[in-house]
Amino acid sequence: MDGSFGVELVAYLVIGVLVGLFLWYHVAKQRKLDRLRREQRDREIQFGQKRAGEQLEAWVEGEEKGDRCPICRGQLGEDKIECPNCKACYHQNCWEVNDGCSRCGYKVSVMGGS
Repeated sequence: MDGSFGVELVAYLVIGVLVGLFLWYHVAKQRKLDRLRREQRDREIQFGQKRAGEQLEAWVEGEEKGDRCPICRGQLGEDKIECPNCKACYHQNCWEVNDGCSRCGYKVSVMGGS
């Protein structure tokens, strides 16, 4: 048995260990990146939910003040109509398309065609 065979075997073992360490490092790095991306996505989702909640609160406040239409959530202007039953305000067009009030169920036909 030649002494070079032992050297070749050691070299192959060292190369195998180095390749294994290289792969382990990159897999660990990829897992860390995936975890960071998930955390970032979760923060973005939480921020989006918080922002949506704030917008919803603003819409509800606007509806309670009579500033926003309950159907399209748009800002009310001069063309608004007030429900004679519950006093909710609507755009003229939203009132007609909805055939009355979406809150209390008052129908335009009760009014005689608005």
